[in-house]
Amino acid sequence: MALPLLLPGRALLGLTLAASSRPCLLRTSCCCPFRPSSIDLSFVDYDSTRFHMSTPTSKRIIQLSMSIRCWPDLVRYGVNETMEREFGEWLSPDGVEEGFDITLVLDFEKIPEEGGTSLLSPQHAGGTSH
Repeated sequence: MALPLLLPGRALLGLTLAASSRPCLLRTSCCCPFRPSSIDLSFVDYDSTRFHMSTPTSKRIIQLSMSIRCWPDLVRYGVNETMEREFGEWLSPDGVEEGFDITLVLDFEKIPEEGGTSLLSPQHAGGTSH
């Protein structure tokens, strides 16, 4: 099963994370146990955007860094303010990973339980924002 990685109001990249065939892998209190593992992946999107996904401090906290070719142009048009508004709570408090333009930190301990809004919730794919 592939789980699309979504953030509020945004499908993050169109990126999918490979997971087991169990449908509730990212929940901590459901029918199957959540067994986090270490991640250290580097990959490139079709438009030459570089990514580094890792778990540098905890297996339950995923750090996603992105290097975007047109980042200097985006900065001139206010991307930093937009990222702060849309993804503020997920921007890395430790700053940007060296060699990248932006770093997001996703803490799976903070994903709400069933019935709440989740980072991985289908509601977020609809384009609504916080």
